[in-house]
Parts: sequence; C-alpha cells; structure tokens
Amino acid sequence: MKKKSKKLLNATIASAVVASAVVVVAPNAVDASTKFPDLKGSEYYYDSVINLTERGIIKGFPDGTFGPTKLITRGQAAQIIAGSLGLDTKNVNNPKFTDVSTTNWAYGAIAALTEAKIVSGYPDRTYQSDRYITRNEMAIMIAKAYQLKSSNDVELPFNDVNPQFEQYINALYTNNVTAGISAMKYSGTANVTRGELATFVTRAESAMDAIEENNTTFTISEIAGTKVEGFDIPEALRGLLNEKNSAALAGAFVKAEIKDGKIVAINSLQLNTAGKEGAVLILDGGNTTIKGDLLVNADYIEVKNLTVQGNVSLSSNVVNGFTADGLVNNGEFIVEEATNPVASLTPFFAAATNGPVIDFKNSNLNKVHVKRDNVTVGSDAKLPELTISANVSSIQVDADVTTVTVDVTIGINITGSGSFDQVALEKAVEVALNISGTIAKLAVNNPEAKVEVDTKIKIGEVTLPADSNAKDIIKNYESIQSNIAKVVAGDNVTTPGTNNGSANPGGSGSSGGSGGGSGSTGGGDQVTVTSVQATVGDDGKKITITANVTNTTATKATIEFYKVENGVVASAPLSTYTREPNIVNGKVNFESSELPKGTYQVKVTVGSVTGIATQYVTVTNSMFVPGKTSTTTVTDGATVKSGSNDQIATIKIEGTTLTATSVAVGEFTVTLTDDKQYRVSVDYSGNVQVTVSDQVAPTVTHTPSDYGVINEPINISVDVTDNVGVTSVKLFYKTPSETTYTEVSMNKGVGSNYNYDIPEVSANSIQYYIEAKDAAGNTKKFADKENPSEIKLLTYLDATQKAINELLEVTEINGYKYAELVVGVDENKVALVENMIEQLSEGPEKESLKTKVNHVRQMLGLKITELTVEEINNTVELQWNAVEGANGYEVYYYQGDSAPSNPYDWELAWGNGERPSVNNFTISGLQNDKYVFKVVAFKNDTDYILYGYEYISDFVTLVDQPAATFAFDAQGGTVGETQDDVTFENGTFTIAAGSTLTTFTFTVTTGTVDAPVVTNYTATKAQNGTWSAAPTPVAATFAFDAQGGTVGETQDDVTFENGTFTIAAGSTLTTFTFTVTTGTVDAPVVTNYTATK
Repeated sequence: MKKKSKKLLNATIASAVVASAVVVVAPNAVDASTKFPDLKGSEYYYDSVINLTERGIIKGFPDGTFGPTKLITRGQAAQIIAGSLGLDTKNVNNPKFTDVSTTNWAYGAIAALTEAKIVSGYPDRTYQSDRYITRNEMAIMIAKAYQLKSSNDVELPFNDVNPQFEQYINALYTNNVTAGISAMKYSGTANVTRGELATFVTRAESAMDAIEENNTTFTISEIAGTKVEGFDIPEALRGLLNEKNSAALAGAFVKAEIKDGKIVAINSLQLNTAGKEGAVLILDGGNTTIKGDLLVNADYIEVKNLTVQGNVSLSSNVVNGFTADGLVNNGEFIVEEATNPVASLTPFFAAATNGPVIDFKNSNLNKVHVKRDNVTVGSDAKLPELTISANVSSIQVDADVTTVTVDVTIGINITGSGSFDQVALEKAVEVALNISGTIAKLAVNNPEAKVEVDTKIKIGEVTLPADSNAKDIIKNYESIQSNIAKVVAGDNVTTPGTNNGSANPGGSGSSGGSGGGSGSTGGGDQVTVTSVQATVGDDGKKITITANVTNTTATKATIEFYKVENGVVASAPLSTYTREPNIVNGKVNFESSELPKGTYQVKVTVGSVTGIATQYVTVTNSMFVPGKTSTTTVTDGATVKSGSNDQIATIKIEGTTLTATSVAVGEFTVTLTDDKQYRVSVDYSGNVQVTVSDQVAPTVTHTPSDYGVINEPINISVDVTDNVGVTSVKLFYKTPSETTYTEVSMNKGVGSNYNYDIPEVSANSIQYYIEAKDAAGNTKKFADKENPSEIKLLTYLDATQKAINELLEVTEINGYKYAELVVGVDENKVALVENMIEQLSEGPEKESLKTKVNHVRQMLGLKITELTVEEINNTVELQWNAVEGANGYEVYYYQGDSAPSNPYDWELAWGNGERPSVNNFTISGLQNDKYVFKVVAFKNDTDYILYGYEYISDFVTLVDQPAATFAFDAQGGTVGETQDDVTFENGTFTIAAGSTLTTFTFTVTTGTVDAPVVTNYTATKAQNGTWSAAPTPVAATFAFDAQGGTVGETQDDVTFENGTFTIAAGSTLTTFTFTVTTGTVDAPVVTNYTATK
C-alpha cells in the first residue's frame, strides 16, 4: 500500500516570499500482512486500520489485538492526526497546557496540533489528554486538520446537532467523512472508537486529496470582462475579479477551485503589486468571500469589503502601511516577522525604527497576531484579541481590545491609547506600558518580570504570581498605586489606592459586543464614542443599544443598522430604521423592536465619530418582515409601529371583522370589542388579517436520565414544538445544597431539539426543571421549582457497575438469554461498557463481568435482517439471511389478525426440539387464514443458549388454490359410442384407435373456490393428424361514451378509427369513458377506462 504523508495546507502559497517549512517525520513501516485477531475483513474500518498501521501511524496492543471497538482518548487522537499530517512533533513550542507536561507521552503531538491551530484545549488551559474524545470534538479536529469546508448548499439530515459544532459536522458530511450513526442521528456527545477514528482519518485524507486535485494556481496578468487567465469568472466572484481591481491584482497569485473551466471558489490569494505613498492601491472585494487565506505581499495596499475565511497575513514587504475597510476575517490576522528582526534590546529598548501602520476601519476581526517590531495597530472597532509575540520590542496600539497577550521573551515598550479588558504578560522580562486609557485586568504571569506603568493608565485589577510583591514587579509602583483598584497575588488581595478612572475589575461585555471610536471636534478635545453595546432580548426582537459619549455639545446621536448576510456587512445601512436618540449625561440609551428578522452590525455616530459594536446582533422574532406577512399579538389600545410602505393607521375589530382607515404612515392603534387577544397581520402592501391569538402552550418532551457521573458534564436534551413558534427554552438547575437555581438558555439543536451540558459538579445529585415559551407568551414546563426533576450522580466505579447491570437486563429462562429483550442496546453502548470494565482492577470480578458483556455482544451479532415468505396453496416457504456464528435457527408462526402480545402464544414450527442449521424452512398443512412468521438465530455457549434478535414477517393471507378440473364432451366417431372415443386420465386426453373424431370441446376451471375461472376450449384435428387445443381468440372491440362538448352533438366530439380516438377541434370536452373487450369468444375480458384531459 502506498505511503502518504500530509502537509499543512494553510501555509501561504508563496513560500519563496514567506519562508515556512513543515518537517515530515518518516513513520516506522509495519508489514502489510500484519493481522490482528480481533480485526475482521468484513468490518467497515478494516482497510483504514491496515492503511494507518502500515504507515506506522497507529499500533495495536501488546497482546497482539487492535481493539477497534475500544474508545480513544484525546491524546491518542492527537497522535494519530499529527502522524497522518506528517507534523514535526520534536521541534515544537510548549502550548502551556497545565495538565500536559513536556514528558507526557502525547506532548509532541498535542503541541504540534496546537501550533497548527487544530486544537486549542479547554478554557481552563487544560487539554485533558486522557479523556475520551467525543464525536463533536473529533469533528472539529478532523475539519481543521484536513481543511474540510462546510457548504451552505448541504443540509444536515441529523436532528441532534449542537449549533456550536454544526459547521464542522457539515464539513465532514459534505466531504463524505461521516454519515452519522443513523439516518437522523449524529450523536455528537458519544465517544469515538479506535476503528471509527481510523476511518475518519483516511476518509478525510481522501477528501483533502480530492480538493487538492481540483485546485489550480495561476498568476493574474490580465482580467478581460468575465475571464481571467482563460477561466470564466462566476457572478459571485465578479465583485473581486474585475477590471477595476486590475491594478491591485496585477501579478497576484491565485489558488482556485476550477470546474468545467469556471472558477468555483478562491482558496487563497497573494497580492504582489505595491502602491505608493499618496497613491495607495485599493482592492475592493465587492463583498466577495475567499475560502482560504489572503497574503498581502506588497506595501501601500488597502483591502475593502472582503470576507476571508482563513488567515490574512502581511509579509515583510509591507513596510509602511496597510488599511482594511469593511474586512471580515474569520481566521487570524498575522503581521509576519521582518526579514531581519531586532533580536535584543540594549540596554533596555533598541532605537525605534518606523514599522508599518495597520489601520482597521469598519472591520470585523477574530484575532490579530503581531510578530513584527515597531508596528502601529489602529481600529475604530473593539478588537477581540491581540497577541504580540516573536521578537517584538516596540508596538503602538490605538484601539480598544478585549484581550492583549504579550508573549515575548525580550523587553518590550507598548505605547498608544485605548481600553483593554485584559492584558496578559506571559514571558516578558522587561515591559513598559506607556499607554493612556484603562486596563480592567493586568495579569503578570512571570515572577521575574519588571513592569513600568504610565501614570495615565487606570487599572482595575493586577494579578501576580503567588508569593509575589507588587513593588518588586511594578518598578514605579509607589507613584502609580493610586491608579490600581486591586492587587491579587495568590490568596493575598490588597486595595492599594482609589481608582478614579473607568477601569472595571470585572471587565465589561455584552452578548452583542462593544466598540468605540474617537475624532477631533476641530480644535478642542477629541469626541469619543465608546463602550458601544448592542443586545437582543429574550423575545428575539427587542434590541437595546447603549454607548458613552464624551467631549461634545451634540444632543443627538445617529444609530444605523447594517444588514449582515453570510458574514458580509452591507455597504449601506437600512435607512428606514436609522434613528436619532438623545444624548443624556454623556449616555446613549435606545431600544427598538421594529427591525425585520436578520443579523445586523450596529453603528453609533456623533458628528464624524462612529463607534461600532464588534459583535453582530440577530433578530429572530421580528414584528414585520419586508415583503412577507408578519404577525404580532395585540390588546385593546395597543399602538403598533409599521414599515414605511404600510398605510394602515386605525383598526377597529368586531369579532373577526375589521374597519381600517388609511392615514399616516408609521403606526396604528387597535381597538377590541371584548377581552380576547387577537393576532393582527400586516404586510408591506398594507393588507391586514385578523385571527384570534394563539392560546396553545408548547409541547415539551423530555426523558430524564437515571443517573450521571460525578465531576462529568450532564447533558440535558428536550424536544419542544409549538403550533406558532418557540421563542425560548430555558433550563434551571442546582445541587440540593444550593438555594437558588442557575438559569441558562438551552442550545438550539436540529429540528425541535434543545440541549445543554450542565458543567461538572461534585454533588450526589442535580435538580432541574425546563421552561418553554412561545411567541404568544404561553408557557409549558417540565417539572418546576418546587418539584424539580433529579438526576443521581454516581462515582465512576458505581456508574460502571450500573451501566453493566443495565446492559445485562436480559430475561433468563432455563439457561436461555434473549437478545430481543435487551432494551436500548447498540454497538456503541456495548463498546462503552467494555471500555469501562477495562478501567477496573484485574481480578475474578472483572473477568466475570467481561464474560457477561461478551454474551451480550455475541447476541447482538445474531441478527436476522431479511425474511421472505412464499405461499403455495396451504404451504409456506421461508427464506432468511444466513447468520455468521449461529448454530441454528428457530421458526415460529401465529394464526390471527395481529401479532400476539404474549411471546408464549407463538407456535414452534416443528417439534422434538429440532432446530435447522440452514437458512430456509417449509411449513405445510396451514389453514385458510392470516399468518405471521418470525425467525430467530441462536448460538450454544458453555452456560447458556444465546438467542439473537427476532425478525417478524408481514402478515400473509392463505387461501385454497385447487388444481384445474376438466369436463369434456366428444362429438362423432366410429369405434363405439361417442363417449368411448375420448378418455381423460392424469391430465392427458386419449383418442381411441381408429376413431374418425375430428373435434371435441372441454372446459378448464382454475382460480380459487371463491373466484373460479372457467375457460372453454375446442380441440381440433389438423390434416396432418395433429390435435390442437388452442382457444379461439377474438380481436379487441371498443365502445365509448363522450360527455359534454360544444362542437355539435355529444357523440360528434369524439371519433374512433384504427385504434385512435380523435377529439373535435374547439371541443370543451374534458372526460369520456370507453370499454375494451379482449380475451376469447367464449371467455371475453371487459375493461372499463376513463380518458381525462
């Protein structure tokens, strides 16, 4: 088998410009003839296991087995994937997971995958390498490792997908890596077996190879109309690949997916032509999406209105500046190291040299990573994450940032201004924070660090290593301590001074995000619009927007909403919904419930200064939708706002009759004649419909778990449906010792499913209840606060024993075990229990449990999967699939209209305890009635007879089908009396010797007793002496009757000639009937037909 080694595909395509190397470690070869006794060639994972084994990527156990059904850990998965990709696991950077030391057996693989952005561990900085990997986690690793992309054109068939993992599962499904555990289930929280992971890896390798085969790399020399380098440009990419961008795209390297001569997608783009100072080259993407990476390899370039799903990198050729306006970057924005970086600082900071200025406008970024010295980063929106690494000794940051991570080992000077939620100093020895603004939390993780803090900084909290002293780490602590609200060093907490600034020790944030901007008023202090926050309420439609405004005499702000589709922000706002709220005491507070359903970017502008919420807001329950009918429930006197095209102002309702007066645009009031609620629908053409509002609460279906495991997440899953629509599903949970419930919104799954993983707790049980609401406010609960549902939590050992006991809930009768009585057992559950048993200590008890579980596994393999029933008179022939490992079969039948509820009512099809070893059987002597049959395979074990799953047939109705009967009458003859000339015996007619008989008649009766078929025949002697008994046929005859018509008389509308019906021209006839008579003269067959237009 051919060896393969994979390289990371997310490296830039121009390795000649930005050096990037992947060291491929040659695996130890394994003989392809290696056989594992527990690996069968018929299993779906067989070829994958052999493939990876021969390449030295995966190995078996010391006892010679492979263990394909054993569960696999996160560490083992990392090793296999790193081996498949051919990553260098020796020369790696320490990812600093608290539970993965450099001596850990999986350290190299975990570090390599972390560096390649394939894994990131848990929020608590652990990796948990010994924890079994779930199918959800596996999906993320496989999709990232092999760069498999999801598709908006592919709809997942599974109804249990957590939205958090949907794009990765979609990527696997789109690329034929997984088909789920069934047609409707993905089972993301289930664990992965060794055989499964081997299959996922080899399938992903094949998918990646297929993607690469379709990729073409070319250099742009000219764009002519809708063609570039001979390839057709589709409509979706013409916003980027057009003649207006020719200058910016000149000499660009493109890696594209090509199909039938057309560019399907751009997987990576490298810009190689530079602009000039004062003449920047602009690349306007026209809201186009690049599926992979963008490399900017030239100076003075501005990128506008472009979405990059991969990374955006600035090479060392970007010397002076780069601007992004309307850039959406789903990957990482990387400022690569210079060719000759500053390696050290003498004595503290090296003399500054100008570096590039990076300016972000109206952009939505994920993470900015600066590896270049003397870079200036500015943004009018809050950056989620900024990482400073490599040999950076000086950087200027003019932006608000959620998290700043300083990951350098040399001295560094950070200048600029902004508001930072957290600044983490990882390794730096010398740090100067010469910035103005606020830091909510400053985390110094190196006890040897020396930090100098500017007096213009207000700090909410400083955290230091345990046993550290602030005076030893912060060089100018005495002069700036009044600017620090709290210092935390291990368990030691001090409050050195009064913080007069706006730094918040707890950080700030909103589900909608926050951002800000600043600008000159024309001679005075800068106007600032900061802390822009936008959130959507539980009703799915109410948007709350707040912002802080300083240094302005303006009394109003402007709020604009920009539609976001497929991650692309519209270039213009929805002008209909632009509002101008008042500025009160430096604050903007605004609420709106009028936006249509959709996702929006929110901007708050004062004068020429704009603040942008970095996170989008999504309206899921709009009052009005453009171009569609939208509804709201109203009560008497309610005032309802409408869109710009609505002309309805006042509505009076009496019953379901309304009177509407068309007056001013903007709002209408509702007047009701009784206490009922009504649902009023108004579309954008002004049409109104009134119905009584929904009074039906949602339906909540939930099956509580019997038990969980202490210190393990507890999954709660529920199905919620409603006749109108579900607006919220909430989970309330607590331990018995807690007095208040924790309230969370459950995650929307596929279809009607909602789920949530309760974080691990150390209590003996968890109490919870579920509350669902619909659009009309109707509420339905599962359990409640006073009477909650409760899940008992067991230790791992107790949970193992309980799982085994549940698995062995098999009815034993006189030494028999019946697989059909094992409830809810499948291969995954058996594998899980087998793995749990493996964790137990060696001993007789463990061996006994293994034997019992092995019984169950054997029974699960005894499956009849198909059964055919053929009936001939009162005899039934049964045929089924042969079952591997079965010693024999038992066949049962039951006479009646429905299958018996009592299993003992089935009749064994033969007696004396004889069981056939073949996969067919015949039952004779049955009566005319309905029957149902079942077959079950069995296997003899030392202590038991093990029975598999039964297979029950459909019902079969038996009726008599008697043999043909004959009657005949001979005419003429000379031998003797007429009758003597012809005799009939055993189905043969005999003509007496010397008879002059030339013809006689006979009838044949077939069919059933209730429906006999009688056919008349005439036997004739030909001149050559041959007798023929063929029936005399007759040509088909037709008769028809036409109904309706306008041409003439009814019959004239339809004529028939030479087998063809002709409808008269202009006839309105739509139907007529006719009969067809075929068969023989003695046995005509008449069929009725209706012809319909």
